[in-house]
Amino acid sequence: MRTIGTDKQQPPVARTVPHGQSGSVAHPSPLTARNILALQATAGNAVVVQLTRSSGPVTRSQAVLNEKTNELQRITEEFYAQKAANLAQLLDGAEEGIDTSQYDLWSGPAKPDMAPAYGGIGQTGESRAKAAEGFRMDQTAQHHKALAQLKAAGYDMSDFPRDPDYVAEFSAWLAANERAGIRYVPRKAQAKFLELKANSSGTGQAVLDPEDSTGAGPQHELVGYHRAQFGSAWEPTSDAVARSSTLAMIPVRSFGLDEPHATEPNRTAHPRPHETVQAQREIPMVIKHATDVANALRRNSALRTEIAGLVTDANTGEQLAELAAEVARGGGLFEEGARLLGLENEPRDRRRSAETMRHGRDIALTGMREFDRILHAAGYPAARGHA
Repeated sequence: MRTIGTDKQQPPVARTVPHGQSGSVAHPSPLTARNILALQATAGNAVVVQLTRSSGPVTRSQAVLNEKTNELQRITEEFYAQKAANLAQLLDGAEEGIDTSQYDLWSGPAKPDMAPAYGGIGQTGESRAKAAEGFRMDQTAQHHKALAQLKAAGYDMSDFPRDPDYVAEFSAWLAANERAGIRYVPRKAQAKFLELKANSSGTGQAVLDPEDSTGAGPQHELVGYHRAQFGSAWEPTSDAVARSSTLAMIPVRSFGLDEPHATEPNRTAHPRPHETVQAQREIPMVIKHATDVANALRRNSALRTEIAGLVTDANTGEQLAELAAEVARGGGLFEEGARLLGLENEPRDRRRSAETMRHGRDIALTGMREFDRILHAAGYPAARGHA
């Protein structure tokens, strides 16, 4: 039998008072975790004050509290387990000593052709990410697996080929037709492709590449082949690392997308920031899973608020309610920080993404720890031992 509100040497206390009279119990001062969970519930025409968890009769409120604290322990430990599992995925096969204090996304490689736009090699997205605290995708095992896939396909990553510009224009034309509900007609598509290819070459005419070196058989041309090879390797890899980082509650920072051009400040140093893997894949993935984390914390907070409402001591109930609210507030800040990564935000706001996510994470986890410490000290089920 676990006693809540009496010393272990004293017998369990249960007092029945006539309906309508006060059923409150005087608590020693200052309050301790062992005397804060006195519960009251209506039972017939009497108010029963139950101060023990025993094998004897249990009031309705005591049964509700037992049920809710068990449920809270379950969902909290599931949350911690998900966080730990995703961190383990990042660390599995990663560089030794990897710094998981922050995940650094970058675009704009540290190459001579990019350097002038950024104002020097050291100002490119890659260089700035390397100089920042935290880790980059190229320090993970997932990155090296994607690299091996492309090397096996015959690519030299130091000089990855680009598809011709007319291929990108053709893909954009197809996408626009699809959005407009225009039916795909192969003959018209081929004519448009040849038109764009001819315009690109400046010759006024174009033909499809032959099927093979002899030109035998029907002509065809693979549209976007190099881009597809690139995407098949990097897109799932980028998704996986962004997802694991966010579910592990690691703050995320972005580099190389919105820095002004060194000599033309009215445009960005990166020529196509919205077309990068970072903008199209990684940032949306971080926002999606930060929202999932925040929603899980809101559900966790709601259950904690219900438990706080079962506490009859006003001061302690208020303390627990405040801790429960901090869990939801921290989750909201974690999500807010992730949303700051979006390119629709001002550069100065985007730079606050990691610090906002970190602040929110710390608030939420501290609220959970303190709330569970009080529950556990009072003899109730509670998650323990998690940072």
